[in-house]
Amino acid sequence: MNMAPALMSFCERAVAGFPTFPADTWSNLGPLCAGLFLLRKGLGQGGQRGIAAIGGAGVFMAFGSILFHGTATRIGELVDVTGMCVWIAVIFGLSLTRVGLKVAPATLIAGLSGAAVVAISSLAPVASLATFTLFAVGVCVTEITRASIAGERLTALGLAGVSVGLAFVAWYLDERRIICDPDNHVLTLHSVWHLLNALPLLFVASHFFPKNPAAVPAVRGMSPSEEFQS
Repeated sequence: MNMAPALMSFCERAVAGFPTFPADTWSNLGPLCAGLFLLRKGLGQGGQRGIAAIGGAGVFMAFGSILFHGTATRIGELVDVTGMCVWIAVIFGLSLTRVGLKVAPATLIAGLSGAAVVAISSLAPVASLATFTLFAVGVCVTEITRASIAGERLTALGLAGVSVGLAFVAWYLDERRIICDPDNHVLTLHSVWHLLNALPLLFVASHFFPKNPAAVPAVRGMSPSEEFQS
């Protein structure tokens, strides 16, 4: 296990013991709780496996970030960026199955997630950013294509995009130390990034699995989420 210091750093100053960066660690409770909520909902009676997949990926993403900010080690950093890429890979996998791709969702998601892990195994920042961006663009293209064919509204997905954008602004301001108080161990802009990342989990789940699926136009005779029914 690689316990060398992490390569990336943010505004908050390290403290002795665990967690190394308190504010940047506790704030992962936001996406963790959102992920657990979706996981429970997806695995419950009458639930949908796709919702469970989104929730499970969110839990993994939050765990990776807790490990990274709690230990400030390279292994934690690797799990952190892997979790982010696995989450977007899961979303991309669900999106592809909605445009008629004849592949079992579990197989597709596992393959994309594996590709994400391989792409960032060297912990190269460019590789992880490129992997996340590639999958994110893929989601946008497939969902916009599907919406244009079926006449589907993308309100929830748009809200997810807005929340990610706002979260990234907070991440950037913190990482560049533009707005920075290193001795603030309660709420930093990087912790705001974590808290805001709970919203895309919920919005994306709402987009793929609306409360009233019958109201969403179908493509090729398939309802938007029927392939994920348990």
